[in-house]
Amino acid sequence: MTSKQEIEHWIIHYIADILEVSEDAIDTKVSFDRMGLDSSSAAALIGDLEDWLATELDPTLVHDFPTIEQLAAQLAKDTANSNVAAE
Repeated sequence: MTSKQEIEHWIIHYIADILEVSEDAIDTKVSFDRMGLDSSSAAALIGDLEDWLATELDPTLVHDFPTIEQLAAQLAKDTANSNVAAE
């Protein structure tokens, strides 16, 4: 199971790298599009999250959960539920 904090940290690092800014410049409550992520960057983020979490993700997640905080909370909940179902 991956915690919300771990997922947030991973996404912050990922976006900071894409935007070429420090991780401290990333606000977890600002929407992805306000940060400057376009649809192709958002799709790449979901694809890389799928690899990191080793689970299939819906490509529309960034639209349904448009901030790092919201997306990380949902992914932590989803991974916790999938781990419970696997036991």
